[in-house]
Amino acid sequence: MPKASIEPVICRDCDTVHRQVSLGAGEVALCSCCNAVLARERGMNVNHLLAITLTAALLFVIANVTPVLAIEFGGIHTEANILTAALSLERGWIFWSALALTLTMFVVPLLQISLLLWVLSYASCARRAPAYKFALVVLHHLRPWSMSEVFLLGALVAIVKLSAWVHVVPGEGIWALGGLTIGDTRQLRRARVVAFRGVRLVRSAPTAASLGLIACRICGLVSPRLSTLSRGRCARCASAVRARAPRSAERTLAWLLAGMILYIPANLLPVMYTSGVQGGQESTILSGVISFWRAGSWDIAALIFIASVAVPATKFIALGLMLWMAQQGTARGRRERAKLYRVVEFIGYWSMLDVAVVALTSALLQFKALGTAEPRAGIVFFSGVVVTTMIAAMSFDPRLIWDGQDRDD
Repeated sequence: MPKASIEPVICRDCDTVHRQVSLGAGEVALCSCCNAVLARERGMNVNHLLAITLTAALLFVIANVTPVLAIEFGGIHTEANILTAALSLERGWIFWSALALTLTMFVVPLLQISLLLWVLSYASCARRAPAYKFALVVLHHLRPWSMSEVFLLGALVAIVKLSAWVHVVPGEGIWALGGLTIGDTRQLRRARVVAFRGVRLVRSAPTAASLGLIACRICGLVSPRLSTLSRGRCARCASAVRARAPRSAERTLAWLLAGMILYIPANLLPVMYTSGVQGGQESTILSGVISFWRAGSWDIAALIFIASVAVPATKFIALGLMLWMAQQGTARGRRERAKLYRVVEFIGYWSMLDVAVVALTSALLQFKALGTAEPRAGIVFFSGVVVTTMIAAMSFDPRLIWDGQDRDD
C-alpha cells in the first residue's frame, strides 16, 4: 500500500473522509464506503494532455467541415454533418430539438476543447492561465452535456436505416468522430483499483459532517465547515460551497415529474414523417423499433428500444425509488442505491440517440419526388424528456442516501 499523506479527501457521493494515497499509473482509488471513484491516475503530464487536446481539436474540425454521411440516388447527392443535421430540425417549434442537438453535440464539445487548450497551453509553460478558476468551473459543469459519441452511434444507426433504400457512404467526419470517442476512453483501459483508507479520527462515524469538514463539489478542496459556510465560497475556485445541495429532493421531484409528463406525448406522437413513390407515413419511436425488428435488424431495434424507451423509464423508476427511500431514511441497500445512482448518471445522455438519428435522416433523405424525411412534434417532447431527466439526476444529492447512518470504518 502506498504511503498515505495527511490531507483528507471527501467522497462526493457519501461524504466519507479518506486519507490520500499515491497512485501509480493506471490506478483508480475507490471510496471504501460506496465504491465511488475518488481519484484516477492516468500517467500523463501536462504536455501529454496538451497533445491529446490538440489532436481532439483537429479531429473536431474534420468532423464538422467534412460530411459524416453521404448518399446518392438518381444522380442526386446529399451529405450531412452535425450542423447540417441540426439545421434539418429547424422547422417551427421543432427548433428546440435543433437547439438541444447543436448545444450538446457541437457547442459544448467546442467549448470544452477551447477551454482545455487555453488552460493547458499556459500550464505547459509553467504559468497559470488568465481566468483559470472560471475555466475549470465551466469545464466541470459542461462535462455531462458533451455528446459527440451519441452522434457517432446515431450515424451508425442511420446507416442501417437508410441502406435499405439508398446507398450510404460514410464520410471522413464519421472517422474523426470515432477518433474523438476512442481518444477519450483509451487511457482508462486496464486500470487497477486501490481503495482509500478511512480516517479513524471518529471511529463511530468517519464522515465529513462528523469531523466538522466540508469539501467543494467543483475542485474538492477540504476546509473547516464553519469557516467555509460563513464565507459561502470555496477559497480555491470561488464556487458556492454547501453542506448539502439546497432543496435537492424538491428540485429532483419537479424535474422528474416534468420528464414523466413529456414522456407520454414523446411516445404517442410521431417523431418523423417519410414519403416516397409509394406514399408517406408517420412513425413513432415504437413503430421505428418494430420496423427495424421486422427488417431483421434486431440489434438496432434493441439498441433504439433501450436508449429511447427503457432508459428514460429506468431513470423514472430509479430516481423515484431513491427519492422515496431517502425521505423515509431507509437504511436498507444504501450501497446498492449509490451504484444505481451512478448508473443513472452514466446512461442519461444516451437517450439523445433517437434525436441524432431523426436529424441525420431528415438531412440526408431530401430527394423531393423520390423520397423525403421530415421531423415531427414527437421529437421535441422526446428531447425534453432527455434534458429534464438529466437535470433531475444532477439535482439529486447522492449524500441524501447516506444521511442518518451511523458507520464505523
